[in-house]
Amino acid sequence: PDGEIPDQESGREYYVPGQTPVNGLDEGTDFDFHVKQTRLIAGTETPFGDGDKVKTHFEVDFFTSSLGTTSPQNITNGYQPQLRQAFFQTKHWLVGQAWSTFQDTGALPEAADFIGPTDGTVFIRQAQVRYTYGGFSIAAENPATTVLPYTGGQRISSDDNVFPDIIGRYTWKGDWGNVTAAGLFRELKYETTGTNAINDSTYTAAGSLSGKFMVFGKDDIRWMILGGNLGRYVGLNFTNDAVLDASGSLESIDGWAGYIAYRHLWTDRLRSSLFYAMGDYDNDINLTGPNANQASESWTFNLFYSPIPKLDIGAEYRWAKREIESGDDGTLTRIQLTSKYSF
Repeated sequence: PDGEIPDQESGREYYVPGQTPVNGLDEGTDFDFHVKQTRLIAGTETPFGDGDKVKTHFEVDFFTSSLGTTSPQNITNGYQPQLRQAFFQTKHWLVGQAWSTFQDTGALPEAADFIGPTDGTVFIRQAQVRYTYGGFSIAAENPATTVLPYTGGQRISSDDNVFPDIIGRYTWKGDWGNVTAAGLFRELKYETTGTNAINDSTYTAAGSLSGKFMVFGKDDIRWMILGGNLGRYVGLNFTNDAVLDASGSLESIDGWAGYIAYRHLWTDRLRSSLFYAMGDYDNDINLTGPNANQASESWTFNLFYSPIPKLDIGAEYRWAKREIESGDDGTLTRIQLTSKYSF
């Protein structure tokens, strides 16, 4: 009701909190079909000494192509594949591109949307070297910095970092479910040359707690809470890692986010999830200007039916809201239908 998401934006295909329109005109309802969430996965498993194995994993989907009034959608709907994950691992080591060690995929609720509780969850895949021993993992991961120009403007994506992002994680498991604690320490850096050159860096940290608790019968509660410099790691980069001040120095942007979800099994074949997700960020409006993203939230309810094993048919309703620093906000209402067969 507060504006249309343009045809070519990813927010037409799945929920992107930063693309919820604000201060736009009501242009009615848009309807889209796509199969871009289709995934192809291949892997190998090779045993070697001491009972360990080398496993490989290669995975693609088709989310690189745009929806819109281009020739492929008019005629053939051809989508180009994109790399999701590609890594090898042993009992203790993982090398390659995978879900960030800062992310707890086991705590994500079932959703028709590509992600689900997007406002309040870590969602990132990147190259890394990870060591795991029991419930403990530590990783060095690919760094990057997203920067908001002084008083606002188009996002700057910087790859000037000298050091990798360092992430540690520990998971406790039991019949009751699991809990994961994770910490992130990283360098934010932006460097330019020429007139009015900028060369600044700062160090930031963030932490998270997440988990899944078994409750009545087979029902469960899934949750996550995060705080610190979240930036590109949370909410599909809803807010930037840092903002430039008048002298060209980086000022980090901190905040907190989280979600809670309840899943109920109506029968062995029918189940629902209800979840709330949010993120809230502490911008210095004198640096970011009035149009910086300040907060987002969403409520989601879905119903999934599995008539045969590995076939899921789902329907989902979502209400979402984005607020910017000026105090203006916009809402989004979406109904999604999905069918998925896993083999």
